[in-house]
Amino acid sequence: MANHRWQLIVTADYPKSIHQQYRKLRAENPDKFYTTANVAPAKLDDLLDGRDIGYRMDDGIPAPGTKPLAKFKLANLHVVVKESKSTSLCGKL
Repeated sequence: MANHRWQLIVTADYPKSIHQQYRKLRAENPDKFYTTANVAPAKLDDLLDGRDIGYRMDDGIPAPGTKPLAKFKLANLHVVVKESKSTSLCGKL
């Protein structure tokens, strides 16, 4: 559904131990990428309002049921860009 597409860019602070774990993993595996995602389904506004949301770090994009590398809370979440893609898609259809 086009009206549910968003471009979202945020900054946030990882807990120190998670940031150190990430830096260690990247140093050991420079060709891999790691992802951060919310643990439980949530609405976009809940994520951006700083509600008590749990996040996970994974090796790439995890398959369903994959155990995360870490679970944590983010701090100082700040929205850099929040733009609906519904209007930009209308002109391209």
